Amino acid sequence: MKTKIEKNQKTILRRCSVCDKKITIIINRDRTYKNGHYFGEIKIPAGKGKEKEVEYWECPECYKDQKLKKTS
Repeated sequence: MKTKIEKNQKTILRRCSVCDKKITIIINRDRTYKNGHYFGEIKIPAGKGKEKEVEYWECPECYKDQKLKKTS
């Protein structure tokens, strides 16, 4: 389903950290967003004892699936 982007919105492309699906995040002027769930930055190994910070996003499907698993 395509969502219409208005003039006061912008989009960013990210990948779901769970399923690796491409997601298009719609950001409003007031810094609210839709079409994804942001959990902040996490550190991941980057080789030779170094770490790299990456954004942790989940697509709506994975977020809903994880939420259902917790309530079961």
